[in-house]
Amino acid sequence: MKKYGLIMLAASIFCLGSSCVSAGKAAFLAEKSPIALVSLVSNNDINWKDEPPIDPRNMNPLTRRNLRSDPDLTIVSSAEDFISPAESMLREALAGSGLVNLVDKDTVLLSRAYRDARENRFQISDGNIIKGEGYRFIDYRDKNFPSAFAQETGIDRIMFVEFDLTKDMSSGLGKIGNFRAVAEMTVHVLDSRSKTVYKKTISVSERESIKVTDGVYSQSGFVDIMEAAISTVINEFIYQLSD
Repeated sequence: MKKYGLIMLAASIFCLGSSCVSAGKAAFLAEKSPIALVSLVSNNDINWKDEPPIDPRNMNPLTRRNLRSDPDLTIVSSAEDFISPAESMLREALAGSGLVNLVDKDTVLLSRAYRDARENRFQISDGNIIKGEGYRFIDYRDKNFPSAFAQETGIDRIMFVEFDLTKDMSSGLGKIGNFRAVAEMTVHVLDSRSKTVYKKTISVSERESIKVTDGVYSQSGFVDIMEAAISTVINEFIYQLSD
C-alpha cells in the first residue's frame, strides 16, 4: 500500500485545516484507559468536491468509448475499497503512537451492550453511508449505551470515526487535467456518562495528483492517492494530538 508509512511531520504539511473542536486533547490524553472504536462510517460514493454525484447514465459517447478501451478506467469510485484499509491504518497508527490504546475489535462486536445499542436511523436510511466490516450504525446520542458498555467491559471511553472522501481538481479545466484525493476525518470520543471528551475534524488534500480526461481516470491510480490521503489524515490527527 503506497505511502502507508507517511511520517506524522510530513502529514502536517498537507493539512488544509481543521475545525469542530468541542473538547481539548488534554482531557482526552490525561486518561490512559483503553478506548473502544464503536463506529466507523464513510460516504460511499466518492464524488467531486462541492459537486453533485455523477450519473453514469448521462455519459457522452466519448466517455463510453474511453471506459471500454481500458478496464482500469472509471468515472465513479466507492469508499468500499477504502474503509477496511482505513481501519487497519488507524489501528496501526494509534498503536505506534503510544497515545491512544484501542481495544481489540472483538471486545466491541461481541459485547451485548454493543449489540443492544440504538442505531442511527439517519445513517441507516442514507444510501450513501457505509460502515466498517462488522460494525453497526451506533447512535452517539444513545445515552444508555456508554454506561452499559462500561459496566459490561470495564471500558469507559468509546470512539466514533467518520470519513468524508472526495475528489478535487488540482489543475486544468472542467474534468480535464489533474485531480487529487481529499480525506476528511471526524473523531468523537465519549465517556461512560455520554459526555464528549474529544471531538475534532481534520481535512487533508493529497499532494500527488493523477490525470483525468472528460471525467475518466485510472481506478488503480485513484486507489493509490486516496489511500495516501487517508494515511495522511490519520497521521495528522495523531500529530496534532502529540504536538
